[in-house]
Amino acid sequence: MEGLLYAPSPYEPWSFLAVTVVMGGAAAWAAGRILAWTWRPLWQVVPYAVLLAGVVAFLHYVLFHENTVPLDRVIAAVGAQDGAALVDALRYYAVILLVIILFALAGYIVTRARQMRRQYGFQTDPSK
Repeated sequence: MEGLLYAPSPYEPWSFLAVTVVMGGAAAWAAGRILAWTWRPLWQVVPYAVLLAGVVAFLHYVLFHENTVPLDRVIAAVGAQDGAALVDALRYYAVILLVIILFALAGYIVTRARQMRRQYGFQTDPSK
């Protein structure tokens, strides 16, 4: 698993679990709940998740010196128009983004289901 899901670091896998899953997941869950609570459409989870994944990648860099988004490799891949190198350079960010999107969608779906049940519960009342 080393190097596949998270950047190589002396703190692995604990840094990935602490920052991405626990802290990032909690923030994503809260973002998903807020989007559902304010009756926003589901597609708005994605832009918020992209920004939140950037914050989580930055926290990985600041706290544990993990280079989750190696800008030198990204710039070189874009300049050389090498798609495979670009995908390889953004692999860790993509994993962080996937975790954040999953937590945000879960928070959104759970909150929206509670809203619908509370607001429109009379339509599913079996006593009719």
